[in-house]
Amino acid sequence: LTLLLAFVTTLAGWARVHGRARLGVAALAVVAFVLLCRAEPSVLRAAAMATVALASLGSGPRAGGGLRNLSLAVIGLCWVDPWGFALSVTACLGILLWARRWAAVMSRWAPGWVAEAACVPLAAQLATQPLVTALSGTVSLAGLGANVLAGPFVGPVTILGLVTAALGWVSPGLARPFGWLAGGGAEPILQVA
Repeated sequence: LTLLLAFVTTLAGWARVHGRARLGVAALAVVAFVLLCRAEPSVLRAAAMATVALASLGSGPRAGGGLRNLSLAVIGLCWVDPWGFALSVTACLGILLWARRWAAVMSRWAPGWVAEAACVPLAAQLATQPLVTALSGTVSLAGLGANVLAGPFVGPVTILGLVTAALGWVSPGLARPFGWLAGGGAEPILQVA
């Protein structure tokens, strides 16, 4: 969903939609995502965390805006399901606290997209590892490597898959080429898995 929001807000920027209107377009994209993917628990978790991200974007450069919005989301989510969102919340917390700083350091010697592809999953994994260990009793070192290898394919596959799903409502024939491209991009992810 974060990738979808990045795609939609980029398109909105190209269409000269700015400020609160751009946030409104992104909020509509979240609603469309939930409707398209159905309100399954994982979809609702993604929507909740995307709403946190949107609220953080709307809070401007004030210090702690992301953390404050995440805290408000946690309070709200505890009413819905106190345990169902624990991994999503801790992953967002890790990304908020560590990913940007780590990527800035890494981008001194690596391309920016490589730094982000490595630092975002690392921050999320380190933040969630205590919960994962408590639930599974293990610590996986392969998970980070798998995320880094699969990461570059996730964005294009996600966008192509969502374009396929949206066009499928209008015309399956128009959707078919995008579906083939998404399937081809998913193959490397399956190989990593």
